[in-house]
Amino acid sequence: MCPSTQYNPQSTLESTLTSLNHQTHMRIHTMYNVTVPSQWQITNRRNKDQHIIYVKGGQGWYDVEGQRIPLEAGRLIFVSNGCLHSSGADPHDLPRIMPIRFGFYDNTTLEQISVFHKPYYMTLVDYQGIAFLDTFRALYDYNSHVERLGNRQICHGLLTQIMVEFYHHMKEGTQKDNRSIAIKAYMDKHLHHQLKVEEMAKHLGLSAKHLSRIFKNHYGITPKQYLIAQIIRQANYYMADTSLSIGEIAHKLGYTDLYTFSKQYKKIMGYSPVHHRRQK
Repeated sequence: MCPSTQYNPQSTLESTLTSLNHQTHMRIHTMYNVTVPSQWQITNRRNKDQHIIYVKGGQGWYDVEGQRIPLEAGRLIFVSNGCLHSSGADPHDLPRIMPIRFGFYDNTTLEQISVFHKPYYMTLVDYQGIAFLDTFRALYDYNSHVERLGNRQICHGLLTQIMVEFYHHMKEGTQKDNRSIAIKAYMDKHLHHQLKVEEMAKHLGLSAKHLSRIFKNHYGITPKQYLIAQIIRQANYYMADTSLSIGEIAHKLGYTDLYTFSKQYKKIMGYSPVHHRRQK
């Protein structure tokens, strides 16, 4: 969490979340599921409402109150009302994002209220790619049909869930060893099936055993587990958003044969990539 002033936003968020069922509720103003255009850019903007962004993939940056935050798969950024922010995209790997703009409303008057009197932001990365993505997807689906009876209440519940999980992740988070961040960055840059722990360890000047221990201590999974999870996520993106064949996808992700890719995919997902493609 990165407050922009001498202020404890975690305490403010905690008290706000505590009051949600009694005094206030959240209402979504806009939500999208998009790949940003190549000219995507925000310059020195301050919104009157809040927004939160989930990054599904791609590369770019977000400047919030003078700090540059890289956009990467699994990145979440919460920005309060009045918080100065700018953004930009890597034209060669455009960010795929799910942004939400929303406000807090008084349960009695139904008028929008300001709950954060000093601008602040929070950011974290969902390294395993499982803590938030499904909730964002469900929220997007319900918000796309908000006119249906009960959907507005469901959206409020799902958005509350995201904010509560965000709060707990920030509260329970620990300062990460710079070496573990370097390990993750190396894997993200060289994302393919043939990447070896020994190769990463040599590059970073560590033993393979030490590297694995550092990474697991901070992220709760081994480097291999993280790598496979990211590869499968990338495979799902290719199957959903491109016309590449499954064989071409396997080759692109470093698999030398389709059988190995299909076997590993089914082990992780519970069904084959062919089944996944047929459901789309």
